[in-house]
Amino acid sequence: MRALIDTHALLWWVADSARLSETARAAIADESHDIFVSAASAWELATKFRLGKLPGGEHVAADVVACIASQGFLELEISVADAERAGRLAGAHRDPFDRMLIAQALAHDLRIVSVDRVFDDYVVDRVWGSVRSSGPEGAWLQRCSLTVRGGEVRGALRRRLAWPTFPQPKELRHGSADSPLAARPTSSRP
Repeated sequence: MRALIDTHALLWWVADSARLSETARAAIADESHDIFVSAASAWELATKFRLGKLPGGEHVAADVVACIASQGFLELEISVADAERAGRLAGAHRDPFDRMLIAQALAHDLRIVSVDRVFDDYVVDRVWGSVRSSGPEGAWLQRCSLTVRGGEVRGALRRRLAWPTFPQPKELRHGSADSPLAARPTSSRP
């Protein structure tokens, strides 16, 4: 599988957050999958950090390139054709970062790893729990299943209303001088 990881999913992956669905976690962890991070996500991270809207994400925003490399992900640059495609997308969704991810997913035949259901309106394959849309045959949405773990209800119906607060990685909590992006506990990726 070739997939484009949405910004929040990247942050949740690096933070080993329970907010990342098991389906998304398994897709990202599978070393046979090519996981791409768009330049639009780097732009979004830097912008949100600068505006103070990324609490707990400083370690990723400080060096997105190192984060991508440390996780074994691939960079996806923005081309003029991608920008043109994003600008011409129909629909009322106004988030320029999401529009770019949609355009890139369509152009490069990538699935999107994201909790955001807005991607389903654009007929791109979305990986997240039991919710995903199919490709060109037409969008369809399975009933979202919610799971209960540790007394907390989690599911793909929750919309991202604001940037969540992420706990610092264990390396930072323990005061390590090493880069907090050096490894992730859920995969054997380099």
